Amino acid sequence: MKHLKKFSAMHSLLEQSNESLNKEELQDFCDTYLAYLLDEGYSIVNRGDSSNNWIGKYGPGYGDDLITLKKSDDSDRRVPIDSPEFLFTWDEIKDQFIPFIHMLSKKYTITNIKFWVVNKRITKTNDETFINYDYNLPMVLEDKVSLEEIVQISIYLK
Repeated sequence: MKHLKKFSAMHSLLEQSNESLNKEELQDFCDTYLAYLLDEGYSIVNRGDSSNNWIGKYGPGYGDDLITLKKSDDSDRRVPIDSPEFLFTWDEIKDQFIPFIHMLSKKYTITNIKFWVVNKRITKTNDETFINYDYNLPMVLEDKVSLEEIVQISIYLK
């Protein structure tokens, strides 16, 4: 519940400002709208910046910024990310994630949403540990996602 106290202040800020959020405001925004998930052990991490900031530049074609939601916090790198305790289903997070992505889309252009899942069909020709599925914003908002064993969700912003 420690993350919930910012909700009212952040919601007012969102309604007042039509300008792009800076990184600190975006962090507060994510902490607020994902408070229940953060309290349950999920984390928001950076996948595009080596500075250990949780959001950063990712590259052309995907958008300017990247937010990644996952269940692990990378504190114990000896445990593989595809360990059962780090996996989650869409049904576990959708009630918090859909309102978050809806409010986020009001402030940013979401260029891509990737769901990374465990590859259960590893073969000699396909030895990738994870498979990613691209979903567009309407599909996520309309709850048309039905994935099991999600490792992480990456949201690309412009």
